Amino acid sequence: MSHPSITNDHCQKTTKTNSSAGISNHMVTRSSIRSFYKTDNHSNNMDTSSSCGCSKLEVDTQIQNAENLDIISEDHSCYAEWANLPREILMKIFSYLTICEAEMVERTCVAWNEACNIPSLWKRVVFNFDGTDSLRLMADALRLISSKGHFMRDLVLTIGSPGLNQAWMMAGCIQQLLDFICQSPCHSIETFRITNLVIFTQNRFFRLSKESILNSLNNFLRSQKNLKSVSFSCCKFNPGEGLKILRTLKSFRSTIKRLELHDFFKRRYVSASKAFKIISTLTSLEDISVDSEYINEKILMWLIEKWPNRKPLRHLKIYFEALRPPPTSVGKECWLAARQCFQEMKVSYHIGGIIHYQWISPFLIQAVPLVECVIHWNQYRRGPVRLYAENLTSIITSVATSQSAYLERFTLSSDLRSSPELEDALVSLVSASARLTEVNIEVNLLSRHVTDSISAMLSFRTRPVTFKFQTAVQAGRIRGVRNRGR
Repeated sequence: MSHPSITNDHCQKTTKTNSSAGISNHMVTRSSIRSFYKTDNHSNNMDTSSSCGCSKLEVDTQIQNAENLDIISEDHSCYAEWANLPREILMKIFSYLTICEAEMVERTCVAWNEACNIPSLWKRVVFNFDGTDSLRLMADALRLISSKGHFMRDLVLTIGSPGLNQAWMMAGCIQQLLDFICQSPCHSIETFRITNLVIFTQNRFFRLSKESILNSLNNFLRSQKNLKSVSFSCCKFNPGEGLKILRTLKSFRSTIKRLELHDFFKRRYVSASKAFKIISTLTSLEDISVDSEYINEKILMWLIEKWPNRKPLRHLKIYFEALRPPPTSVGKECWLAARQCFQEMKVSYHIGGIIHYQWISPFLIQAVPLVECVIHWNQYRRGPVRLYAENLTSIITSVATSQSAYLERFTLSSDLRSSPELEDALVSLVSASARLTEVNIEVNLLSRHVTDSISAMLSFRTRPVTFKFQTAVQAGRIRGVRNRGR
């Protein structure tokens, strides 16, 4: 019992000594303690405790306590700055949060609750089903739709590639989510996008779940009355399944303005005339995205004849995929007739995978108003690398010679190694295209002088141009080479 009393008496003595020296006990600061300690130590270096009433260890303890007080005060200032942030900045920060995080933020304070209830924050909602914890994601989605569903305008469903033990549960969650949206008052969705539904259409194990999901998908489309944009990517439906969905879209003939059908049907499983016969009934359609195998002279001429008394077609996007060559080419006269009918039409090409130059050369003519060219030249399988590089160089050279008068956006992403021929083709493309506004190039081992010359050319353009270069080699290939070397 003697030790506590000694400690208390010593603390009282220390407090009295500090107060007599002009240092307040409740207003102690790091600088005042250090200056006091230095002054007292300078006057008497031999005996510090006798002059100030405390030892050097106790002074160091008070300095550490003062530093902790400073840290706490700085943290409180940060809290004050967070509390006074403008609502626009809070909305921008909250837009990067997940559904669970946004719900927790909403319950933090009144200011953040008001910022979370702004309609623009919940305008676009993305549900990413990758097979992991699908039940929790579905529960969060149902809770969000119940409370914020009337704010939703853009809905995106992204489906991953789970294993068999996870896919069955994920299929049930997606079906229940679509059914819940049909029954909820969430009927103001304007943009709908679903990707990678092929996981349930190719495997026989999901035959029952596939039919249930398709029925729920059709019911969901019927429940929405304000759809303006619909996108199906990597679905690969059978003819009956795909045509049934397209017939459902006929009820939105006066509202839908954009339609994307990328890998909508299985490869050459249905003729293009059946699909475009239904598409032609959409009188407000202005933007179409389809695969190259459904674009031929017969389809273009048929669209020209069926399109006079409706809104003009403004944008046509064509997907070119590896192992899916166009069945027939489109002649120059047909493209000229299409441009005469649709005077404001712009064309975009999206090249995915490695394709032969002969497949796309009929589409690279001056009659096509190509404004955007996206090339993802990835080598999915082993093959003649030199031939692949020659095909890529030929495509870029043809775009530079025939489409330089219209080209506005160019993107190249390739895992092939750069070559002098490819670099010369890129430089000629940028120099010939005077209307470029965006350039993105990602090629392995692209030389520095090429990027500098392209940047110099784009910096002197009258209109602003955004350009991005990436020349890093894939780390996986480097590790593979090193492991083989060992």
